[in-house]
Amino acid sequence: MRHAVLVHAGSVARAAFERLAEHLGEEEPPALVRALADWTRPEVEGWLPLLRRRGIAMRHHFRTRESHDPLLAALAVETLTLASDADLEHVYLVGDVGGATPLVDRLRELGVRVTAVGPARTPHDFRSACDDFWDLAEFETDGGHRDVGRHRAQ
Repeated sequence: MRHAVLVHAGSVARAAFERLAEHLGEEEPPALVRALADWTRPEVEGWLPLLRRRGIAMRHHFRTRESHDPLLAALAVETLTLASDADLEHVYLVGDVGGATPLVDRLRELGVRVTAVGPARTPHDFRSACDDFWDLAEFETDGGHRDVGRHRAQ
């Protein structure tokens, strides 16, 4: 199965993503991993060694206003391009991407399975659009991910 991981790196702790990456690599390593961020911001400081060690491609997008997150648009474009060009079967969207419900809807229309890994405050409409939702807090401790089943809105 060809799967890709796309990370909104500014909204994910590096250590949590590292544990998630280990979990995802246990079965079959992802075909593609991309990390999107404004790499000039302090919250992504410390990611570079992880990106180099794991061969993760960086995508830079300046955040020009605090009230607007251009990374969601960039994530959507990147994901849809990869879904069609790389013939993906499964996409993992990682980080605070709860505003990307139209992206998830389109991916599902294309037959791509979507697992989101995000914060507990992620909206339920986004969760229900995904095939699976994992709480990012599960990866913020050394305990690792517990398979607690689907987190779909009922």
